Amino acid sequence: MKLQYHFYLIIAALALVISGCLYRPDIQQGNELTDEMLSSITLGMTKDEVADILGEPLITDPFNRDRWDYYYFLRDGKTGSVIRRTLFIEFIDDKISHFEGSAPPSQSESLPEANATDS
Repeated sequence: MKLQYHFYLIIAALALVISGCLYRPDIQQGNELTDEMLSSITLGMTKDEVADILGEPLITDPFNRDRWDYYYFLRDGKTGSVIRRTLFIEFIDDKISHFEGSAPPSQSESLPEANATDS
């Protein structure tokens, strides 16, 4: 009986140690939007020029072919920090007429799970 208790205690301790050693991969979704890429986008560029720099848009609006939406999401597997960026481009006559994007955060956002104790 005492041997069984020790066995379960060792198994529980091993489970705790192993769970802390699990590999958590980075999760990246969408088109990567770097500062260099965003700074090279200018008014008057054609759709082909934009596609050469940023790639094809992740989402194309079937009702408005002259609007391209770019989304980027990256979660660091080790730290849990999250980076989100968006870019919206509107074209008139196949050239950029307007674009706006989210500025990169000064610090990476932390996951909601990490801030659960703050409430």
